[in-house]
Amino acid sequence: MRVSGFVTLPWSGRVECQPCGSAMVTPAAPRTLRRLRACRPGEEQSDEDGERKAHPRTYGQAAARSPIAYNSAVSAQRLAELITASQPCVVLTGAGVSTESGIPDFRSPTGIWAQYDPMEYATIDAFRRDPAKVWDFYSKRLDVLKDAEPNAAHLALAELERRGLVEAVVTQNVDRLHELAGSRAVIEVHGSIRTSSCLACGHREPFERVVELLPVPACDRCGAVLKPDVVMFGEPMPEAEFERASALVRGARLLLVVGSSLEVYPVAGLPEEALASGAKLAIVNRSPTPYDGRADLRIDAPAGVTLAAVAEATWPPV
Repeated sequence: MRVSGFVTLPWSGRVECQPCGSAMVTPAAPRTLRRLRACRPGEEQSDEDGERKAHPRTYGQAAARSPIAYNSAVSAQRLAELITASQPCVVLTGAGVSTESGIPDFRSPTGIWAQYDPMEYATIDAFRRDPAKVWDFYSKRLDVLKDAEPNAAHLALAELERRGLVEAVVTQNVDRLHELAGSRAVIEVHGSIRTSSCLACGHREPFERVVELLPVPACDRCGAVLKPDVVMFGEPMPEAEFERASALVRGARLLLVVGSSLEVYPVAGLPEEALASGAKLAIVNRSPTPYDGRADLRIDAPAGVTLAAVAEATWPPV
């Protein structure tokens, strides 16, 4: 038995089970998809001393560099009050939290899937069929990621965690920017570009070494092509990470969603778990989500300036 996730196919309104392929139309997040599903084959995803130190860039400085004007101070104040009054707070982030770091998202009109067919570049079957083609796609991503820095949103979330106002960050992103910003409790439910592994012998290489081995990084031990340690379409979800994320969400009094369209399952079902457990829901995103009508607060504004304003509004730390 393998544990698999549900994904919303990028070009349709269907949710498809990976890897078995069964599908259903989902105009809103169904409660039946709250948890990982077990699919049977054939059945129709600090310092060395431990001291925490501030990131050299502050969230305020990063926000000041944002090219987008932000005038929704009232919304930021309301979100700050909601976070302070609703503890513990767990944050769920998607690609939209990293766009201000120069990393493109996936599903917007100018996103990655507008340029690349995900079935050709982002599935485990595509990788096994033509790893060089998939690495041509990932080499371009790594070229962007190696120079990317945390933006005001990442820095503000790390600061809120340091003050005890954020319990953990559950992220769909693979870019390592939450970690680089100083967040400690980060659950990467879609894996990370931090390492790449050999499917043949299990050898693993760090990000820096993989960049050196481009354009098609091969295993130093057996010569097979390495695979980035991200969850591709058709691969099982990391069960331990998702179970931890689910437990945190069920225990939260507030789930704050930042930069996610909430379209990829099973992660998109986490807000349903939060609401079913009696938690409040706040969403900061530039496009609609299936949960907008059920959120206690919905902010359509850039993540960086919004969260920087929230961090300022919660000063001094509690």
